[in-house]
Amino acid sequence: MKSNLGFNLTKLGSSSLLMEPYDNLDPLCPGPMIETISNSLFKTPVPKLYYDLNKILIIDEVYYDWLCMLSKACSIFQTKLIAINIKPSAAISLSSFINKKPPFETEVEMSN
Repeated sequence: MKSNLGFNLTKLGSSSLLMEPYDNLDPLCPGPMIETISNSLFKTPVPKLYYDLNKILIIDEVYYDWLCMLSKACSIFQTKLIAINIKPSAAISLSSFINKKPPFETEVEMSN
């Protein structure tokens, strides 16, 4: 499902969704995105939502807060948010300000 909210959501079989953010994704305005993703998870429950961070060079506190909000929304539907394809620059920027384990999982790439 292509969204005008700055991301593409693709169903991958019966067990997961892939979320690919675009450059125009606005983490300062999470409400409509959370609503769209929640509606999708309500209609088609899956255990995993993979969030592809391949195009994200820096994860600042605003983007991290967005990921945390998305993770909490996913948990309502018993879906794990799994961040994948994290670039070294994004990992370094993220590690500079978090002091606890994030509420979402991370993997190098999608797994079955």
